[in-house]
Formats: sequence, C-alpha cells, structure tokens
Amino acid sequence: MSARENSNRTPFNAADMRPSCPAFLSAAALLAAVGTWLLAPSAYGDQLGGDWPCQAVQMRPSNDLSTPPVVTSVCLQPGGKLLAAAGDDHYIYLWDVTMGRTASRLVGHEDWVHAVKFSADGRVLASAGHDGRVMLWDPATAELIDVLDEGCHAVTELAWSQDGTKLATSGFSSQVRLYDVPTRKLVGELQGPCPDLRALSFSPDGQRLAVGGRNGKMRIWSLSAGQSTEEYTAHQGRIRALAFPPDGKQLASSGEDGRVHIWSFDSHSGKYLPRRQTKIFTLVFCGPNYLATGGSDNLIRLWDLAAGEELGQLSGHQGSVVSLDCNGEILVSGSYDTVVRIWTIKDRVANVPRPATEFK
Repeated sequence: MSARENSNRTPFNAADMRPSCPAFLSAAALLAAVGTWLLAPSAYGDQLGGDWPCQAVQMRPSNDLSTPPVVTSVCLQPGGKLLAAAGDDHYIYLWDVTMGRTASRLVGHEDWVHAVKFSADGRVLASAGHDGRVMLWDPATAELIDVLDEGCHAVTELAWSQDGTKLATSGFSSQVRLYDVPTRKLVGELQGPCPDLRALSFSPDGQRLAVGGRNGKMRIWSLSAGQSTEEYTAHQGRIRALAFPPDGKQLASSGEDGRVHIWSFDSHSGKYLPRRQTKIFTLVFCGPNYLATGGSDNLIRLWDLAAGEELGQLSGHQGSVVSLDCNGEILVSGSYDTVVRIWTIKDRVANVPRPATEFK
C-alpha cells in the first residue's frame, strides 16, 4: 500500500495556533519570516494544559504531481536556519526560516524519499529513498556532494555518528550498511535481527549503533568493542523508531504494537510506557526526561519518562504523524496530510539541558 493510500487524510483545517519561535531566531524574526509560507493565519490552541504555539506549512504540488506530497521525513539543521523536508514526490525541500521562503529544492532521487538527516555540525545533509540511493548534499549551496550508494534495496533510515565521520543506513534488507564519510567508502555490513529494518540510531558518543526490525527485535552493536552485539525483543510487531537521549544511557523504541519501550544500559533492563491504540511511527527526545511520539491516530504525544506518564497530546494533523525532530525549543512534525507543523515547546520542557549535538 502506498503512502497516499495509507494517509488517513481528511479535509484539512487550515487555522491552527499562533507562531512559534525556533531557538536560533527571535520571536519577531520568526513572525516576519514564516508568514509567506504558512497555509493560513494562526489561531489559538489549548494543549497540555496551556498554549502550544504552532504554525502549519502546507506542501505545494510539484510539477510531477497534481496533489501535494506526503511528508515522510523532517529534520532541523543543528545550529542553523534550515528545515529539511521530503516525501513521495522525490524531492527534498530546504526552508530558510529567516527569509520565510523555500531556500532550495534538491533534485536527484528517482522515487519516494524516506529519510533526510543533517550531520551534527549541520554542514552536510544525507538523504535516502526507495530508489536505493544514499546521497550527500551541501545545504549551503544546494549542490550534490556525492552518491554513497545507488541501485541497492530501498533505504528507509539514516543515522549519523556525532563526529560526522560515519553514516549508517537500513531498509528493506537484513543488513545495516556503514559508510566512512570522509573517504566515501562502504566500511562494513552488519547483520540485523531480521529483514525489513525501519529503525536506526547512533548513541551520542558514537560507540553504539542500534537497529530495530519487523520481528520486534532490537540489535545493538558496541562498535568500540569489535562490533559485539546484544539483542532483545522489545515489541510484538515491527519497530518503527529508535532514539537515544543526550546522555546515551537509555534507548527508546516504538512500534506498530502501540508501545514505547525504554531500555536502560546501566541496569540492562527495560520498561514500557502505557500502551496506546495506535501504531507509533516516530519518536524524539525533547530533553533528558521528555519524549515526543507520533502515530497513526494523527496525534503527537508528550511523555514524562521519570513519571512514566503521558503529559498530553498535540492535535492538528489530519494524517499519520511519521516524522519528528526537536532542537530543545521547537518540535517539528511531518505527516501524510502533506503538512509540516512547527510547535513551540513549553518552558517545563525547553528549560531542561539541551542535547549537546544540537548547538555549537
């Protein structure tokens, strides 16, 4: 089934909340910037016991499609001004939020783009898609740097090491491919727990690489210890997302079973957050003890990991939420409803220490 057939799309309500403020912009600058590419004027919303300012960015139809593309990957440039988004129209869009316009449209993929990820220093953007291509872009010039791979299986996920020297990929096979970015060479193929690996993540220190598969199993490699592995079953169904917190002491996973699992490396044990009746496609840490998740019920949920409780929900998307990113002050979401939403995080979340990978 295609993304469009599974989008849960309903007519979109344009009005939603007031403007947000990224960490790298003043509120006034963002207000002036985003107005030109917003879907409609904003209104107020009451979520999580208070206002969560939000702006909605409607994707536009490309030359090849009569309808806007679904949004399957979003990523904020660490320490920079760009927001990357990609989907099923084969293009990658870079928005310059300081100028309030589309900075670039990157052309090179020949099929659905599944993943876009900036390196930790924000100087390189990696992309991967259903065409099997893994591509590196210079976001400053919008030029293609190199093609790391092409013509292999569909690639659905990317993960950068913190130092930017390694890029891992996974997708419709049982192998995780590891590239040395400076030399542009494939330096390893790691055997995953099953075919169809949709979730992949490097630990902040670059010493661990985790992958999740269709059979609900997680495999973690300790790269500094000769690629030794540990493996456990975390879900009763396909794992769709993985994320390490800033300190790297835990690993969060989510899946199509409606569960979020938190694994502790200190205790070598795991726990589950309360189960929800939705497939959970994406998750991201918003600080050491807060996690945001998105799923097939079109909602974003915010979790307090210390309490093991759901704090509340962000509504507005009219299709499955399949991609999230956070820089400590704003949360960005991408959905099958063809809209990107930019949410301002409440003080109780934004004031926690920010991930070191996000700002220079």
